[in-house]
Amino acid sequence: MHVTVVLNEKAGTLLASGNGSPFSLDALRSAFSEAGIIARIEVCPPGAVQERIRQVVAARNGTDAIVVGGGDGTLSCAAGILIDTAMPLGVLPLGTLNHFAKDLEIPAELDACVRIIRDGELRAVDVAEVNGHVFINNCSVGAYPAAVRRRDALRRMHGFGKWRAMALASLEVLRNLRRLHVHIDANGEPLIRRTPFVLVSNNRYSGQIFSRQMRPRLDEGQLCTYVTRAHRIAPLLRLAWRALTAGLDRVDELEILAGEHVTLTLREIAPAVATDGEVFNVTSPLLFRTRARALRVIAPPPKKP
Repeated sequence: MHVTVVLNEKAGTLLASGNGSPFSLDALRSAFSEAGIIARIEVCPPGAVQERIRQVVAARNGTDAIVVGGGDGTLSCAAGILIDTAMPLGVLPLGTLNHFAKDLEIPAELDACVRIIRDGELRAVDVAEVNGHVFINNCSVGAYPAAVRRRDALRRMHGFGKWRAMALASLEVLRNLRRLHVHIDANGEPLIRRTPFVLVSNNRYSGQIFSRQMRPRLDEGQLCTYVTRAHRIAPLLRLAWRALTAGLDRVDELEILAGEHVTLTLREIAPAVATDGEVFNVTSPLLFRTRARALRVIAPPPKKP
């Protein structure tokens, strides 16, 4: 088996690794070699990952799969290139949260990941798009993109760690919470809401926010839109607690709309959105669609009953 391994040099786990670490480059080379996989390993800056994957797909050169090491944002970039191609995606979960890898039931241990790349099965899973931008987990507008931008500013200005900066940023956003005026159309069903956030997910969430697996299915061909009317701090904290303890499916304060196409129309001309942890601006209206089973991934074989 021949694979090209593309690593995001800014991936959290890779940044934390050194000689002797389970995720050092030497450890990666050794793991692939011991598994009998011929691997070309390349470390790229974040802005070059997508172009490098595009080059490998175009050249092919005997590559059986592209293995991508990074977080959800890096994997989302890879998915944008690999959808509707015959090239499979192998996953090395080197990010902070690794939601996509967890939903695929890919373990965090390096040797186990490499064995899955060698012995796993090909699965066709869904991706989603917003205004042509591919995402694998979810896209949100409102409070969360604002918190992520504030978090990044705090890290640049004060050198805070990621979690500390996110906690402080979230508190700031909650204290100055803005409500969006949004018109939602999910498969022809209109809904008008004043809400602090809207989240559109690639298939339905049912697990708890910090559980190992949040989406039991990645191939149902559905978008799920989550919206709430709660806009004060206390109800939002109750919503968050319920999501943490019971799962998003059981949060009464959330309205959930399912469909293959969703349109969000906002008063803002170019609202900020967050897709798989990356924040950017798009032009309203936001046009979402599912790309059913458009991405081939190497995943663990199904568990025996």
